[in-house]
Amino acid sequence: LIEMSIAEAKLTQEDSILEPDILVHVSEYVRIHQNPREVIQKLSAAYQGYGQMCKILVKWLKTAGVDQSEIDASTETILQHMVVDSFDVSKAAKIPPENVPHLLDQMVESKQNRNMLYHLAEDHEGCPFLEYALELIASKGHSNEIVAIESTATNFPLFAEVLHRHILNSTHLQEHDLNSKLEDFKKVCCYSQTAYLYTQVLLTRIIQNQTNPQIIYHFKRLSEELEQHARKSHEKHGKEIDRVKLLLLRANDYPDEMQTIIDVLTSKQISPATIKRLFDSYSNSNPPPIELLRIPEVLNGLVSQLFEPHNSIFGDELDRSLYILSYACCMTDARTAEEISDREETEKVLRDVQQVCQSNPQNQELVDSARLVKENLKFPVVSMGALHWIHHNMKDESSYSSAMSIYLELLREIIQQHPVQRIHVFNILKESLQKNLIPEGPTQTDKILVDHIIYVMIHGVVHPALQFFEVILKQFSPELIRYFLLQTLKAISPPYSQSFSSALTIILRNDKVFRSCQDYEIKEMIRTFSDSCNPPQTQNLNLYFSPKK
Repeated sequence: LIEMSIAEAKLTQEDSILEPDILVHVSEYVRIHQNPREVIQKLSAAYQGYGQMCKILVKWLKTAGVDQSEIDASTETILQHMVVDSFDVSKAAKIPPENVPHLLDQMVESKQNRNMLYHLAEDHEGCPFLEYALELIASKGHSNEIVAIESTATNFPLFAEVLHRHILNSTHLQEHDLNSKLEDFKKVCCYSQTAYLYTQVLLTRIIQNQTNPQIIYHFKRLSEELEQHARKSHEKHGKEIDRVKLLLLRANDYPDEMQTIIDVLTSKQISPATIKRLFDSYSNSNPPPIELLRIPEVLNGLVSQLFEPHNSIFGDELDRSLYILSYACCMTDARTAEEISDREETEKVLRDVQQVCQSNPQNQELVDSARLVKENLKFPVVSMGALHWIHHNMKDESSYSSAMSIYLELLREIIQQHPVQRIHVFNILKESLQKNLIPEGPTQTDKILVDHIIYVMIHGVVHPALQFFEVILKQFSPELIRYFLLQTLKAISPPYSQSFSSALTIILRNDKVFRSCQDYEIKEMIRTFSDSCNPPQTQNLNLYFSPKK
């Protein structure tokens, strides 16, 4: 009776004759009832012809002049909505991998269909059918898309495969492309404790087995970005995150030093007692691993204490702090004679520059002292100290206004010498411009700061700068908007990357920008920019900015 009821239900559902497995149910019904004529009657009665109706509608659309590609896209979108709305996870869960429809192979070739499967996988975590679909997509070479799906972390084999591919591919990405993928990477890897721990272990092993400094920096950055995201999204697990980091650095072999670092991470500052303990540990004949000193919180704490203007640090505390900071920057666990010599030289330079920053000279004394600072900016750690000092003073209007040209000269030097520190320079300039803007119109200082942000932009900090300008333009006067666009288009010449032209086009389509750029010179430059870009992205700029001669 059950078999008969199932077969009859299949025959009487709408358009049953179009179902791929209908012959199975026809055979079953005939076997039980021995009445083929009744099968034909049921199939005829159930036929609605929805498929034929759709074909007729498509013909009408083509007759009406609708483009075939638009018809195909609309049809695909409607079908995907129907699939999402009617998807039955309980039925899908009963489909064994060996019986997955061959249609799935064809489906995953389409990006729209893959996006639909990603959407379903997010809504129905743990569904075996959808997990199989994601594995199939990964095997087709689309693992870079799957990294954006948080539920991937629930399927460990798939997560591990996708993670490995993503990490390997990330070394070949440009800065903008890497930044655009980092958010998805961090979300997936922080989805669970297992995913986070596995990712950090993998990154640590890669770092330990690498000798290329650029590769090491890249993976350390991924590890630190992941850690920062974990702290923000899982604040209550901060202590566990600290312990994972220290255990991966083998700190458990050095319990005293491990506790010292935990104190720094917990208190967010370095006390004189902490400095003494670290000095004692790293000045003896068998020091702990150097990586314990290179934890960002430790380095940032030392730089802040040493280079904060008018901060009272002297005597043994100063000597120990300089020793620890120079040791962290120059030494490896091998402690070669060359490294020891470099550390001594770095400590001497740090001491000279630190005295300048701590005393915070003004007027002519600053002009003389700035020469010493500039000469030693080739040392990255000195440059970071100088950035801390400059940032402090540029927040202080009294010292900022009288010494701006000197600080900006030092910032330009840092931009030229240290690519990794350019984003820090940009953040200082951005903060200064935001603080300096006034409703009455641009000051000379505003224009100078815009010039320097454009300068750091042409040295690689392109997209953060454009994103900043897109947001802050509403605070710009029309004169400052024109100035920014003229200087940008003069400084950056074609060929333009697709991402750059897209980002600048978003700015140019802003209503306030359009109203501010009505004179011939700026409209001509925008038209030239538009003609030099990918037409699909900027084709309608000429409608706005075509100059009237």
